[in-house]
Amino acid sequence: MRQGLTMTMAALAMVACGGDDGDGGPTDPNATDGTMTASVSGAAAFAADVVIGSYTNNVLVISAVQGPTGNSRSIVLTVNNVTGTGQFNFTLPGNGAQYIETTGISSASWLTAITQGSGSVTLTTATPTRVVGSFSFTAPALSGGATGTKTVSGQFDIVPSNPN
Repeated sequence: MRQGLTMTMAALAMVACGGDDGDGGPTDPNATDGTMTASVSGAAAFAADVVIGSYTNNVLVISAVQGPTGNSRSIVLTVNNVTGTGQFNFTLPGNGAQYIETTGISSASWLTAITQGSGSVTLTTATPTRVVGSFSFTAPALSGGATGTKTVSGQFDIVPSNPN
């Protein structure tokens, strides 16, 4: 539960903070660090509107959101000890993957963790200026009205907001 709360808070902070749009003015609410597409339980229906990526001190966090506030879906990936390309298991300590559906003020969440779920991310490019990869995970219900499991797989291509 603590890991789920940590991932949720990290995702919310990343989405709320956004990134610098480079013009010296206020942060652009539509700014994005890249792309993410995914299928959720077999339906190829996730194309992120906003993707925020952070790759600092060998920790990669990607938060992607599709849909407007109050009717959105999110995917959050967290991977520690990233020093280059390779495959990283979501069930290792500190790693995880989460899928969240929000309707109105209610959210349902599915999460991989050390003792639950399965999955991994494969990084084909992992540099301070670009991270590219694919992921797949099966996560059991964690909170809200979540039931059963969700199987999520997809790919991303990001330029981290704060590179290593």
